[in-house]
Amino acid sequence: MTHSDAREADTAGTAVAVETFWSWWYDRFREYLTNAIVENRVEQVIDPLSARLRKVHPNLIFDLRPGTNGRIALVIGSDGKCPDALVDQVLASAPEADEKWEYGPADDPIPDPRELSLKAGDRNIDLARMRVAMHVDDARLELELEVYHPELADIPELERESVVTTALNVVAGHAPPLRHRARRSVTCTPPEDGLDLAELRERMAALDRWQTTS
Repeated sequence: MTHSDAREADTAGTAVAVETFWSWWYDRFREYLTNAIVENRVEQVIDPLSARLRKVHPNLIFDLRPGTNGRIALVIGSDGKCPDALVDQVLASAPEADEKWEYGPADDPIPDPRELSLKAGDRNIDLARMRVAMHVDDARLELELEVYHPELADIPELERESVVTTALNVVAGHAPPLRHRARRSVTCTPPEDGLDLAELRERMAALDRWQTTS
C-alpha cells in the first residue's frame, strides 16, 4: 500500500467513525442522556459518551453546557493531541440543533450565566434572576450553596434539581473547588447575602486560587 493509499484509508476510516458516532448519539443515546440530565444522574451514564467519542480519536474531549433558548449544548474539542481539523469534521457532521440540543466547539468561551435560560417543562428559567448564598466552612472544608429563584418552587422536583445542577455546573465549569465538599439546598426566600451567578463564579474562582496557594 502506498502512502497515498494509506492516507485515503485513514480518511475513510475517520469518516465512518464520525458517522457511526453521530448515528449512535441520535438514535440511541441523545434521549437517554436528556432523561438522565432531568433526573440529575448524568455522572451515572456519561461513560458511554466518552467511550464512543474515543473511538473516533482517543484525544477528543467533550462537555455539557447550557445552550441558547433553553437547550443543552454538547461541545467537542481536543486535548491538544489531535488535529483541529478533526474537531471541525466531527462538528460538521453533527445533527441540526433541535428543541433540546445544540452542538459546538469546546473552545468557545463559557457564556455569562446571567445571559442564559434553562428549560423546565413549558418554562424558560431566566438565570439572571437566580441568587446563591455561599458559605465556606474552612474548618470542615465544606462549601454550602443556598440557591434561590422565584420560579423554582413552581416546577417539579426533578426539573428543579436539573435546573440547579446545570446552573451550578456552568458557574463552576464542571470543576468544583479543589478541597471543599460542596453541599447545596434550595430556598424559597431570597438570601440576604445572595450572589448572582457571575458573582458566584468569581467567588468560587477566588476560593480555588486561595486553595492552590495555601
